[in-house]
Amino acid sequence: MYADTDILAEKNYRKALSVLPNPQDWWQGERAQAHLVGLLIKQSRWQEALDLFAGRDSLSASEESTVASIYSSQKQWSQAETHYLNSFKLANLGGQAQFALDAALALVDLQQQAGTPEKAEAHLQFIHREANKSLHWVKLHKPTLDRLGIAIAE
Repeated sequence: MYADTDILAEKNYRKALSVLPNPQDWWQGERAQAHLVGLLIKQSRWQEALDLFAGRDSLSASEESTVASIYSSQKQWSQAETHYLNSFKLANLGGQAQFALDAALALVDLQQQAGTPEKAEAHLQFIHREANKSLHWVKLHKPTLDRLGIAIAE
């Protein structure tokens, strides 16, 4: 994360992913994976980013969202929407309100970019209903909420 060059950053992320045990310190591996994917997206290395998730039977809510961001950055709206919807469903089923709000916001943003804002109504309702329960989330996502014209009373 604090490497001087992208090459060094990639090396560090890949090392972290290879040495961290799976269930133990899962969040460190997930963060390294998210940072590596961000770096690969920035460099338009789409397939390498997707390969990080290849061969997995199932993905977590945050991993589904990360895969969706890969497709979204390529403007592959339908594939991005599918993964954001999976993320939203998994987060809701797992009681992960923050991830569910993140996925709902990403879906609204994606559907506006794709020119299908009418599909966003259910997710907008979810955001309005649930965001008031997490003022920290609202503050964290204020720029995106403002850009999308979503007003949440704080």
